Amino acid sequence: MISMEKRIFLFDNLKFFLILTVVIGHFIDYITKSSHMMSGLFLFIYSFHMPFFIYLAGLFHSNHNIKNRCVSFIAIGFSMKILFALCRMIFFHKASFSLLSDSGLPWFMFAMAMFTAISYFLRDFNTFTLFILFTLLACFAGYDESLGNFLYLSRFIVFYPFYLLGQITNKEKILSITQRPVLKIIGAICIIGWGILCMTQTGHISFLLTLFTGKHSFASNEIFAFYGPIYRALCMAITIIAGFCLMCIFPNKKLPFITKAGSRTLQVFFWHYPFIYFLTGIHADKLLSDSAPGKVIWLLISILLTLLLSTKFFAFPVKGIQKSFSSCKY
Repeated sequence: MISMEKRIFLFDNLKFFLILTVVIGHFIDYITKSSHMMSGLFLFIYSFHMPFFIYLAGLFHSNHNIKNRCVSFIAIGFSMKILFALCRMIFFHKASFSLLSDSGLPWFMFAMAMFTAISYFLRDFNTFTLFILFTLLACFAGYDESLGNFLYLSRFIVFYPFYLLGQITNKEKILSITQRPVLKIIGAICIIGWGILCMTQTGHISFLLTLFTGKHSFASNEIFAFYGPIYRALCMAITIIAGFCLMCIFPNKKLPFITKAGSRTLQVFFWHYPFIYFLTGIHADKLLSDSAPGKVIWLLISILLTLLLSTKFFAFPVKGIQKSFSSCKY
């Protein structure tokens, strides 16, 4: 493992914020129908959180120990599939398991394996050229309705450009640029402005959500029939701008608990949904979604759960799987 002194604190701080938005997003997904503001917050979160995670992964891409790292991602993905299937059986009495497709969380682990492997096989090609080509592919892939959750192909194609963008980014240069005081102010204004727009104009821009998720074809909305590639490019641009603004906002210094927790995001990703299954299984979401205080409590639960799952106690089995297959540091 990389020692804490050698880590760039900015990226750990960002990763904690991103995993927090992942958990919050999955929590509020259950109450968006009862709250216009929650729908806007949901759109805001989905406009950047997973693509930015993938960008950060690309930023630290390495061609070392590729096979073992890919197997590690796949092993974690299948472990999540089994855990989630067991949770559905216990809490909802539903037996369901899909081996090669998934619309839920495990897709990310399999996509990470593909991002890592494909980047290795294409290592001799110019990465910037690959970024342009795969961006064009992502913009037009939505016309192919056969792409979807099977083999996670849709999200691989849509999100791979962000991984490539991370690869072509110079860490030291982006660090020096984003820590400029004036950009911190501009970044904060832009992020707050985008958040306000999402929550006040949800009805007008909510159709973009299907593109931000990366798993839907253009057939999901007739507005994409002719302008799908343009809207896809717009969404990718929004994600990149939002990510850059977040890098400007967050400090490159060690923060109590947050920085350390930022190095443990994968265990939070692994464990948080079983807790959601439990809470929805006892109908806590329906009980709390009927009132404003209840919605606040529901959000607070998601934040507290993120903090809890960031402790060493929940390092299993992710840490064990990583040690078994590789020295994966993501």
